Amino acid sequence: YYTVTVQIDKALENALQAKVLLQAIGDHNNLIVTNNLLARIYGTNKKYDKALELHLQNIELVKDRPSSPSKAGYYFYVAKTYQELLKLEEAEEYYKTALQISEKADYSTGVAIAQGSLGNLYNILENYSEAIKFINLAIDFSIEHGQTSNLAASYFTLSDSYSRLKNYNAAIENNSKAIEIYESIKNYRMLKEAYLGQYQYFEKLEQFGNANKYLKLHYAMADTLFSENKV
Repeated sequence: YYTVTVQIDKALENALQAKVLLQAIGDHNNLIVTNNLLARIYGTNKKYDKALELHLQNIELVKDRPSSPSKAGYYFYVAKTYQELLKLEEAEEYYKTALQISEKADYSTGVAIAQGSLGNLYNILENYSEAIKFINLAIDFSIEHGQTSNLAASYFTLSDSYSRLKNYNAAIENNSKAIEIYESIKNYRMLKEAYLGQYQYFEKLEQFGNANKYLKLHYAMADTLFSENKV
């Protein structure tokens, strides 16, 4: 409750008290939940080192458990936090483990998320052939399992891969698919980013009419988000 209402000091105080009590009685399942909550609070405040410490504590608690969606999630959180800390080799290792656990647990959503995350990571590492390979796997999985939000994210990331290879037509094609989905599900935050990407790709092709159209859409969406945040 305190986290949702952005009373961070109170949220932290209660979560830390819960952690002490749960450790005392050896309630590992609820300790994992509390560690995740604490890590979320620290992550919100960009204290990624503290968040990582808690996520790694959870890995120690679950490493010997059988494969499951929740176990895959704990490895994914570690990978994501390593990525925030720009420790990209460690992030790659944990994303791959999350992918393996998801496959063993037949957890299709986890498979798609891990593949998409690896694609995004390989973009950062400038390994675009690996990025495109993993993103296309995520796209195929998302289409097969009807995972609309993950599909949009994969198309958006794929457009970034192609743009870095200066294949702006392919970037526009994939970003258009992302935009279509984001518009249908009213994901305004990602629409703002996708519109900006489309503007940049059209500008590179010197199609300034289309570029201007998407720049206007980007600023209009920024205004919409500002108004929503104000409310």
